[in-house]
Amino acid sequence: MDRRFARASAAGAALGLLLFAYLLTQGTWALLGAEPASDFYDAQAEAWVDGRWDIDPDVLGIERFEARGRSYMYQGPVPALLRLPVAALSDGFTGRLSRISMLLALTVASAFVTRLHWQVRTAVRGRAPLSRGELLAAGAASFAATGGGGLLYVASRAWVYHEAVMWGVAFTIGALDALVSCTTLGLTRRRIAWASLLAALAVSSRVSVGLGAVAGLGLLTCGQALHWWAGRADGTAPGRPALLDRLRWLGPGASPTGAHHVPALALATIAPMAAYAAANWIKFRSLFSVPFAHQGISLVDPMRQEFLAANDGAFFGLQFVPTTLAQYLRPDAVRPSRAFPFVDLAPPVEPVGDVTFDLIDWTGSIPSTLPALVLAALVGAWVLIRPRRDRGAPGRDEGEDVERTAALRVPALAALAGGLTILPFGYIAQRYVADVVPVAVLLGLVGLQVVLGAAPSRRRQVALGALAVTAAATTWVNLGLGLLYQRLYSPNAPRHLMAQFLDTRYDVPQALGLDPDIPLRQGQALPRDGRRGDIFVVGDCAALYLHDGVREDVVHHTAWNAVERGRDGGHVVVDLEIPAMRPGERRPLMAAAAETGPGGLVWIEQADRGIRVGITDLGFPAESDVLPLAAGDVARFAITVDPWVRHGEVVVDGARVVHTILATDVLPEFTLGRNAVGDPRVEDQLGVELEPAPDDTSVCRELLAEAG
Repeated sequence: MDRRFARASAAGAALGLLLFAYLLTQGTWALLGAEPASDFYDAQAEAWVDGRWDIDPDVLGIERFEARGRSYMYQGPVPALLRLPVAALSDGFTGRLSRISMLLALTVASAFVTRLHWQVRTAVRGRAPLSRGELLAAGAASFAATGGGGLLYVASRAWVYHEAVMWGVAFTIGALDALVSCTTLGLTRRRIAWASLLAALAVSSRVSVGLGAVAGLGLLTCGQALHWWAGRADGTAPGRPALLDRLRWLGPGASPTGAHHVPALALATIAPMAAYAAANWIKFRSLFSVPFAHQGISLVDPMRQEFLAANDGAFFGLQFVPTTLAQYLRPDAVRPSRAFPFVDLAPPVEPVGDVTFDLIDWTGSIPSTLPALVLAALVGAWVLIRPRRDRGAPGRDEGEDVERTAALRVPALAALAGGLTILPFGYIAQRYVADVVPVAVLLGLVGLQVVLGAAPSRRRQVALGALAVTAAATTWVNLGLGLLYQRLYSPNAPRHLMAQFLDTRYDVPQALGLDPDIPLRQGQALPRDGRRGDIFVVGDCAALYLHDGVREDVVHHTAWNAVERGRDGGHVVVDLEIPAMRPGERRPLMAAAAETGPGGLVWIEQADRGIRVGITDLGFPAESDVLPLAAGDVARFAITVDPWVRHGEVVVDGARVVHTILATDVLPEFTLGRNAVGDPRVEDQLGVELEPAPDDTSVCRELLAEAG
């Protein structure tokens, strides 16, 4: 690889890495951040250190899969394997490594994109000289293919689902690069083993996209078997030479040593799936299937149970394909908006035909979120389907470009197979679009090199200009959708981020003179109805809510998410100096007494090496793990008892330590530091004075003023 090409590609990848890191860290640049569902892989690695595969069900929650009385995660083990050295030394980083892991995955993906790009260039254009313009295009391609576009949305949340996507895509691109080496440079045992290893890592990170790499190895095996068969056949046998001529691109043929490597390729194809099957057997006693009926949410959610019953207990089926095609290929899935960031998702499609989906989430499409890659990929696909026979590249014999370009077909088909796995799946979500990135990258790089290799003309300038414009659109759309999901619409989005971004969402366009309508309503109680993006103010800014537009179920029991709350909205913030208590002694933090019913308490309890926080008689009883706080320490407690969304929680120094679903929809009367409900399990007094901090409902009041 030319060093100038590598440096230009690295520069573009570095810019993408910075943008990805900004979104990933919520603009804080703090790499060791904890988020909900970011500790699954840590728990798996810690379980291995203890010599077992099962995981604490409290860690996995509704994502746990029950088997033989134990709980397991269904995600592949590779990201957990990467954590194993840390888990073996310390548990102090549990739940804080996902951001670093995703950045590392992006770095790996960027390196493989650069290698793949150079191999594609060689296949398409041979030894053509590098120009400054192409070096600029190489950097732009690395940026748009990874952190600056194709994978940028995934940075919106550092949790297990997106981390699995990142590693699956990274290793799949690496496997495609290895397959291109096999088909263009020739087969060797080392290249075959490298491709098999990367395919195994991809499948054991995210099986859907990784299956494409396995399919590519399978195609190579068939192609080499065909070459071997033709070599043994009598050249005059009818049909055999013609068949070989039509399908010879499936394999490069015999190596310089005369070997076809069919057994090695067959083993390389089987090995990744054998590794996946072994892990699946250990957990679920099945080779490839996952027991969705025994998932935590399936055990408690009637809607999930209805979905499984309607689809014979499976998430996969051809009945889903018409709907997924309609959603993932629609050109209007992203629409302009007058509110910042000036793009938003269109409502999702309705199911096509009599079919039941688990969820059709608000989702963009492939052409609307990856326009640059799709535009270049269309050119690349056309070239691979209909290679040009009348043009030779500089430094290459006539007709050689046909053979070398056709050698990219197997890797392209492999990438396509991985991308197609999102279609027969009964769940539609924006993160699944990332499974299409490998095929879009490979075909897009082919298309880019075809355009760069064309003779200078106005048509070539128009094509490069269109790619530049759509590359900028790719970045803006994915950044905008990532910001919206991260700061407004994702589960458990931090309230301070929601408040800041909701304020910015209307301040920026107002400063630009766009004057967008603010979809705000006000009343004394939160309504049931609403649309995505609706804003509702309860009372005189007692609380401010945003509607996320997502279907309600047993877990997502309300589509209204709190942005700001004051004390009249069930939210109290106090700075507490931990009192000296006897072991096992409980003291009241806050009593909540309703007009009907006995009411309940939020309490603290002295435990070994710290304190425990709990909620009783307000809903489902809940208590925290032991917090490392001792007598005399000062901590900020944010206590929420919100009847309108039936949510209760305690946040200590910014980290949620306990939460519950409330049993009341009536705002109770709060009493700080006193057992006003007479609970005999708790002392009468806290023993220290509590002074609530002033309410912060500034965004609510600003939006009310702006909305008139």
